[in-house]
Amino acid sequence: MRKTQASFILSALLATMTWIQASGQCTPGFSFTASNLQVSFTDTSSGVPTSWFWDFGDGNSSTQQNPTHTYAAAGSYTTCLTVTDSCGTDSVCHTTTVACPMPDPGFSFTATNLQVSYTDTSSGVPTSWLWDFGDGNISTQQNPTHTFSAPGSYTTCLTVTNSCGTDSVCHTTTVACPVPDPGFSFTATNLQVSYTDTSAGAPTSWFWDFGDGNISTQQNPTHTFSAPGSYTTCLTVTNSCGTDSVCHNIRICEVLVAGFNINQTDTTVMFTDTSSGSPVSWLWDFGDGNTSTQQNPSHVYAANGTYLVCLTVTDNCVSDSSCANVVIQTTSTGMVPAQPMFSIYPNPGHGRFTLRLHNADPQDYTLEVYDLQGKRLFTKSVYRANGEISLSPDLAPGLYRLSVIAADGNAGNVALVIVE
Repeated sequence: MRKTQASFILSALLATMTWIQASGQCTPGFSFTASNLQVSFTDTSSGVPTSWFWDFGDGNSSTQQNPTHTYAAAGSYTTCLTVTDSCGTDSVCHTTTVACPMPDPGFSFTATNLQVSYTDTSSGVPTSWLWDFGDGNISTQQNPTHTFSAPGSYTTCLTVTNSCGTDSVCHTTTVACPVPDPGFSFTATNLQVSYTDTSAGAPTSWFWDFGDGNISTQQNPTHTFSAPGSYTTCLTVTNSCGTDSVCHNIRICEVLVAGFNINQTDTTVMFTDTSSGSPVSWLWDFGDGNTSTQQNPSHVYAANGTYLVCLTVTDNCVSDSSCANVVIQTTSTGMVPAQPMFSIYPNPGHGRFTLRLHNADPQDYTLEVYDLQGKRLFTKSVYRANGEISLSPDLAPGLYRLSVIAADGNAGNVALVIVE
C-alpha cells in the first residue's frame, strides 16, 4: 500500500517537471531586410527570451532585440541569434547576403556665353558630388553653375559617392562668347542730337564719346553740341565676352530760320531777306508761277489777286522756308480788274474746307494745291460755279499754297494750313 502511494507521487512530480520544461523553452528565430550594406534584423523567437546575442558574421555583435547593422562590404555573412530564457539557451543561424550598387554618374549642361549650368542626372542615390570644371575650379554642389574665364573646350568631370563606392564621368564642355556688335543711329535737330543704340550681342554697358570732349554711359543719350561743325561720335559696347566700338561722323548744323520783309508799290513788290543763320542760297516762289534765286529780288505781278510768296533758304547743312500772302489790288491802265475774289474757311482746318466765291456770274474754276517746293499735290475742276465750293484734299498736316484759277484767266493764291 505505501509502495503504491509513493509511486503515484513520483509519477505526478515527473509529469509536472516535464510540462514546465516544455512550456518554458524558447525557440530562436529571426528575419531581416537589407538595403545596400545596411541590414535590419527582427527577432521572431517563440517563448519569452530574456536576452539576445547577435553575431553578424563580420566580427561585430549586438545584444539588442531588433538591431540594425551596416556591413563594411558587400558579400554573404552567417548571422547567428542566441536567445536565453530561464530554461536555457538556444541558437539559430541564417546566411545574410548584402549587395551595394555604386552610383552611376551622369550630368547634362546648358551654356549661355561663358556661364554653364550643370544638372546631376546620376542614379544609385549618390550622397556627395565633386565637380572638376577643367579650368582649375571645383564644386561640391549637386547642380552648380560655373562661369569660365574665356571661351574654349573644357573637360568637366563629375565624381559621385554613396556608401557603396565612388564613380566618375567626364564630358567636354564647349563655351563660346560672342563680343557685342556695336551700332547706332541718330537724329539731329539743330545743335541737339538724339542717339539710339542698335547694337547686337546683348551689351551690358555703353560708353559714348561725342567727339567734343563730352561723354555718356546711357544706352540712348541726347546731347547738345555747343557749336555747329563735324564731330566723330564713337560708341563702345561691352558684355561679359568683350568690347567693341563703332564711330560715325555727325554734321551739326547752325540754326537756320527763313524770313523776309515786303515793300509793295502797286504791282511791284520788293522782297528783303531777313533770315537768321548763314544761308548761302535763296529760292523765291512768287505764287504766280515765277521764281528767283536772288537774295533780295523785286517782282511785278501781272494781275490782281492774293499770292502766297515762299522763301526757301539753304546753308551747307539744312534748309528752311517761310511764306506770306501778297495782295495785288489795282485798277491802273492795263490791269484787268475782274478777279475771282474768294475766301476760305476754316483755315487752319482739319482737311475739309469751304471756298466761298464772290463772283457775280457763274464760271469754271480750277483749284490746285501745292507744297512749299512748288509740287502740285491736288487738282479739282469746278464747272459753272458761284457761291460755295467744298474742298477736301487728302493731305498730311502742314502748310500748302491754294491756287484758284478762273476760266477767264484771273487767279488768286492763299496759304492753306492743315492741322491734325
